[in-house]
Amino acid sequence: MRSFLGCAIFAATSFCAGAASSTLPDLPASSPYREDVSAASIDPSSALIIQYLVAQGGWGPIGFRIDFSTQMMTADGSAPRLAHVEKPGYYTEICDSAAQAGDVPIPPLGALGGHIAWADSVACSGDCRLLVHDTASGFLYEAWDTSITVDPGTMAPDSLSSTCLVTWDLEFDYGANGRGDGCASTLTSGLPAAPLLIDADEVTNDTIDHALLLYLPNNRIAAGRYRHPASAIGAPSSIDPNAPPIGTRFRLKAGFDTSAFPTGVQPILAAMKTYGLILAEGGNVPLSARSDTFTTAKWDALGIATTDLLGIEPSDFEVVGPFGPSPNEIAPVPACALDDNPHPTDAAPVASLGALGAALLALGSWATVGIALRRQVAAKGA
Repeated sequence: MRSFLGCAIFAATSFCAGAASSTLPDLPASSPYREDVSAASIDPSSALIIQYLVAQGGWGPIGFRIDFSTQMMTADGSAPRLAHVEKPGYYTEICDSAAQAGDVPIPPLGALGGHIAWADSVACSGDCRLLVHDTASGFLYEAWDTSITVDPGTMAPDSLSSTCLVTWDLEFDYGANGRGDGCASTLTSGLPAAPLLIDADEVTNDTIDHALLLYLPNNRIAAGRYRHPASAIGAPSSIDPNAPPIGTRFRLKAGFDTSAFPTGVQPILAAMKTYGLILAEGGNVPLSARSDTFTTAKWDALGIATTDLLGIEPSDFEVVGPFGPSPNEIAPVPACALDDNPHPTDAAPVASLGALGAALLALGSWATVGIALRRQVAAKGA
């Protein structure tokens, strides 16, 4: 959410009446996910990593394709909110508790990944990712292995559970190690998912200002190590010393000729040259795009298909260095300690805006004021 902290703090008053903010889930410009790497130095291991991927057959069994199945919804202050229930086996050590996350905004029109409506999502099994950008509070809710049930009369969602729920504060700079070294998210790398998707509206407006997610088969990703801005690894299995670790950032070479590719994908190719791809997780489809079910622009109208980037190979990329003042690789993977890099949260109900503001201002905690008031505004449906 691109807004000044002051407007976030006073959003419930007329102080910022008319203030606009983006409905796309942007993290701060200083975050590693939005770092311009067009002039970044080439990593010393770049040639060996690229040679390794070429020798393995490239990106994977289906080439450089785009998956368009990931759903992401936007909710405003009027969206109904559901209590989140932790499924058996909930990843308590790396995911947010119900107290931390609070109730989750669920817009009337929505779907889990791979589906097109809430009623359709009831049958979802497996990944079943839930991505909701709450514009009222400036938070992004991401859940994995999500289950939704709906009221049979209204077909509106009436219960929500998952194996992992993570709340991202879109005004907080998470830094090089994200939510903390050793800590995954709904992606095994620990990265946020929604802010790194390819989005039809961003493509239409040529406003892609962030890195993109990259998936490779687990047997082509280095086991036991990762690079920032990743903070965890999942289940990669390659023991080859030249395999790319999770978090590796690939940049399309500046001299790569894009003229033979359709007009619609030119903003995507430009983003690959400017912000790059971050290796986020194991998978067989390299690129992940947001479904256009809830976007203004549509992929068909843009003339963009899953096969439009076929022909682009690992040899057309180079590896750039990891983000932040960190070693090139983190190994062994440490145990997750979320408070290594805490982000402000306040899920407690707030009885009085004025009283809370006065109390926190007395402590000089402006950031905490902003977080707490934004959560109250969202909970009140402002």
